[in-house]
Amino acid sequence: MIFYEKHLLKNEMFRPLYESFMDTNKSNDKIRAIMDFIAHEFAKAEIKSHNDYKISAAFTDLIFRNYKEEIEAIIYPSVRIDGDGFNIAMTPEFVNRYITLQKVFTMRMYFKDGLGALDYEKMADCIHEDNTFELTPITEPNVTKGRDWCRQEIDRSSFKQ
Repeated sequence: MIFYEKHLLKNEMFRPLYESFMDTNKSNDKIRAIMDFIAHEFAKAEIKSHNDYKISAAFTDLIFRNYKEEIEAIIYPSVRIDGDGFNIAMTPEFVNRYITLQKVFTMRMYFKDGLGALDYEKMADCIHEDNTFELTPITEPNVTKGRDWCRQEIDRSSFKQ
C-alpha cells in the first residue's frame, strides 16, 4: 500500500494500515523518508508524459520482482479523482489465482465541453474455460441508448454545473 497522507483525508479506509506502517517505522527516518518520496511519486497530479511515471513504475517492478511470493498487488490513490478512490496494480499470477472473468462489455464515451456520457455497445456473458469470448452487439434500447441520447444527456448536465 502506497498512500500519500493528503489522500488519506479523503479515503479513510486505508488510514489504519498507513498509521501502522508509520508506527512500526517511527524510529527509522530513512524508511519513512523513502516511503514518503515514493508516495509523492504515486500521487503526482501533473502528468505530462509517460516519463512522469518512471519512478513509480520502477518501484512497482522492483517490489514485484524481489518479493514475488509475498507481494502480489499494490494499492495506491487515484490521482485522477484527487485521492477519492484507489487503483490496484496486480501481478499476472494474482489475477490468475483470484480473479475470474465473468462478463465483458465495450462502451463508447462521448465528450463535450469537459463532460462525458457512456453508452454500452457490445457484450459477452458466455466466457469459455480458456477465457475466450465473443462480443455481440447490444440491441436492447434500455441498455444501449445511442449517440444522440448521450449528447442530450451531456447538454442537460452542462446546465446543472
